[in-house]
Amino acid sequence: MKKTYNKYNSQKVGIISGIILPLIVIFLFYMIKSDLVSFSSFVNHIVKYNIHSEIVSLCVVPNLLLFFLFIWKNYNLSAKGVILATMLYGIFIIILKYV
Repeated sequence: MKKTYNKYNSQKVGIISGIILPLIVIFLFYMIKSDLVSFSSFVNHIVKYNIHSEIVSLCVVPNLLLFFLFIWKNYNLSAKGVILATMLYGIFIIILKYV
């Protein structure tokens, strides 16, 4: 059976989307839950109460949905990229938590 090429089935697409999606979720979290005036005051509030690693951890959860979407569409290379991006976020969370 001949495989067809799909421009969305690449590890690069998975890594980029896996990095951007949590950033979008953080911004949406700010828009919905924050009564603070600016985004910088929101970030300062997170750092002040030392909850930055927890916030980043929660914002990475939608990568799971993205991973399953890529698996469902049979974009295995993109799914690998999402896993790699999630691992990078995991390393970042460990650094935030313990360093």
